[in-house]
Amino acid sequence: MADWAFDLGSAEWDGGDSAPFAVGTAASTDTTTNDNGPGVLWWERIHVHPREIEVGNIVTTTVVELDVFNAYRDDDKDWDDLDINANGVTVNNPSLPETLQELEGIELDVTISAEGAANVDGNLTFTFGSTTIVVPLIFQRLVAIAFVPETNVVEDLEWQTNVIEALSGKEKRQAVRRRPRQSFLYEIAVEDGTERQRLENLLFLHTGKLVGVPVWAEPTRLTGDVSIGATSLSVTSTNYADYRDDGTAVIWVDETDFEVVNVESFTTTTITLATSTANAFDAGAIVMPLRIAQLLSPAGSTRQHLGETRYRLQFIVTDNDTEIADDSAFSTYNSKVLLDDPNFGESVRESYTRKVHVLDGGSGLRAPYTTSDVARRTSHKQFITDSPQTLWETRQLLHALRGRQVSFYLPTFGQEITPTQTLVSGTATMDVANVGFTDTGMVSPRDEIRVVKTDGTTLERTVTDVSEIDADEERISVDENWPSNITVDEIDRVEILELVRLDSDKIRIQHKEVGGDATIDLPVKAVLT
Repeated sequence: MADWAFDLGSAEWDGGDSAPFAVGTAASTDTTTNDNGPGVLWWERIHVHPREIEVGNIVTTTVVELDVFNAYRDDDKDWDDLDINANGVTVNNPSLPETLQELEGIELDVTISAEGAANVDGNLTFTFGSTTIVVPLIFQRLVAIAFVPETNVVEDLEWQTNVIEALSGKEKRQAVRRRPRQSFLYEIAVEDGTERQRLENLLFLHTGKLVGVPVWAEPTRLTGDVSIGATSLSVTSTNYADYRDDGTAVIWVDETDFEVVNVESFTTTTITLATSTANAFDAGAIVMPLRIAQLLSPAGSTRQHLGETRYRLQFIVTDNDTEIADDSAFSTYNSKVLLDDPNFGESVRESYTRKVHVLDGGSGLRAPYTTSDVARRTSHKQFITDSPQTLWETRQLLHALRGRQVSFYLPTFGQEITPTQTLVSGTATMDVANVGFTDTGMVSPRDEIRVVKTDGTTLERTVTDVSEIDADEERISVDENWPSNITVDEIDRVEILELVRLDSDKIRIQHKEVGGDATIDLPVKAVLT
């Protein structure tokens, strides 16, 4: 029961079961009043708040608080009846009939079960003698598609960015969608029998509608048994999963033994529930975040004759308005993220692009021209994650980059410059093989370099000048002296540190196994400054 303290002139309430509350609630059909001022909206009425209960979509048992208050100053009121015209709804009302004394209120819990009709448009009818108050009750029940998918789960994150490019190739980027749209592609294989029949019936009723979808890539496990009526869960860790205050989760044993729960709050090892559990679970059961998503149509399947059926189900999440952006797990350079871990795989696709216009009348010579000074290199940054932590940190980075909007530094990971002389301590020059760097080294984004030594240490420098010594050598001047003598044999490679951005607002995470085993391929494009 809430702790009330409320004052209206000479009347005062402090705690107890009596509970006055805000004006603007459903009123009775009795319009008697002793007040010619604003009090006509309050005094000498029975109030029920809220005036309408519209819960929206529910996937688990939901409790809504409802207040009833007798605002008659000199008259007790008999509460005769409460009629519930809504499937799967109960109210912890007192034993009726009940008398509400003058200026007395009571709080009720309206409990909506997750089991029952899919769409409910009902009402609660309160009867006080000749006075009736009707509170509409509207909600939709969602089912959870809790069939475990095959490996190679596909997850897409999609931002939206306006890229405004000048004639020179420089650009301004505006984030239209700061948080991504999230979608999952699950392939589910089931044997012929009750499991397939159950899934077929779910698809028959719910294709194209909203459902609950477990986030299979972010599991944790119960560390203790859960009894019926429990209000908290002890788990191994919530650190690297997208749990949310006031969100939902699922306790899962198999496709028939699971329960969706409302999350009130969570710590590293404890999930506090907004409502108590309806079932008991043993330690070791899986716990996962649950998203509300649309099951897209068509939901395809391939059925073998009297054998296995494989389903291909795609879900677009609708409750993804949350911020998890964080790039603190990654290196920085010039106050921007520096992705200095090498790519995986044997090859990386690259290209050079430039905005070129062509004057061509069709009958004469072609006349190409461009307004940009240089071409822009496009490449790929590839991640392979092998733990829940590395996957979560990469996911947070993606949220921080916001698709194409935020720029970052990316080494070329190749030998772009070949030193010919020892880098002398206390100097700020580097003599290198003449490959035409004089013409490009002062042009962004090729004006930042990184010396990678054979012992793994690195030195980042900004190019301040480039000049040709002779046909064989060039001299690069940098913004900071070398800290010690570094011989040519001590240098593994000299890379270009390119300022880049993602070249797509849609990023795909390919989950190989649960537990953080995933691959991510990011297309990137150089940024001109």
